[in-house]
Amino acid sequence: MTQPTLSIITICFENPEELDKTLQSVYPKYQKSYLEQIIIDGSRDRSCQTVLTHHPWIDLAVHEEDNGRYDAMNKGIIKASGKYLLFLNSGDYLSPECDIAQILKRLYTAESDLLFYGDAIKRVDQKYFTHQAPRSVKQSHFWKGKAPSHQAVFFPSRYCKKNPYDTSLSISADTKLMIHAFNSLRSEHLKEEIAIFSIGGVSNTWNSLSEVVYHWQQKRKARGTSAIRYAPNLTKSVIKYYLMRIIGTERYYSMSLRFRSYQPKNEGTSKTQ
Repeated sequence: MTQPTLSIITICFENPEELDKTLQSVYPKYQKSYLEQIIIDGSRDRSCQTVLTHHPWIDLAVHEEDNGRYDAMNKGIIKASGKYLLFLNSGDYLSPECDIAQILKRLYTAESDLLFYGDAIKRVDQKYFTHQAPRSVKQSHFWKGKAPSHQAVFFPSRYCKKNPYDTSLSISADTKLMIHAFNSLRSEHLKEEIAIFSIGGVSNTWNSLSEVVYHWQQKRKARGTSAIRYAPNLTKSVIKYYLMRIIGTERYYSMSLRFRSYQPKNEGTSKTQ
């Protein structure tokens, strides 16, 4: 068998419904021999394994406990045989509008030191907002929340095998990897809507002020900057924490995305999920 052009790596942990929806979004676009689907299941029960019995088309599934999501994603990197990697975790969806056939053609002919990325849809409750990635990614985009979404980046497999996720960063290792990759590799915008993902996960919400500070420290380390220079971000996070407690997480993100000029996209997209 020749090398697949793309490996989609999906990690899961005792969330069978989300895993099933993720796989349902991939299957209509699956092309055997060109696209490889890998599942890394760290569940302590068999809930996700049961889901996989309904998806016999999956190329590889690993069922073993891990040391967190980035450790699981690194396992996926090791197992992947594709030229490029896309990390689409359980609960994320491949966009119905994503022309995967055209993307596979571009990835197949690309040099192995070229990074590809596209746009994404951010979901807040049942509202959808288009996140248009910049056509040329700069370091400042990672400070201003305008960088490409992690779920919409196609990483060269060879690069990730040499530069895996930093497992000492429990919530920001994906940001660190993206910053290094965009700084090290040439990049190209695919002008495609790649993925749909939910806002309000572990890296976007906090239960206490101590969590706010911890997440801020993680984000600062991922960006490799000093505490003084990154202090304004902590102030913003504290304000965000109290606003979410007052008006609710969903309402906060809906208002925040509109304020940041994200384009609402409620027709079509929501009907596919």
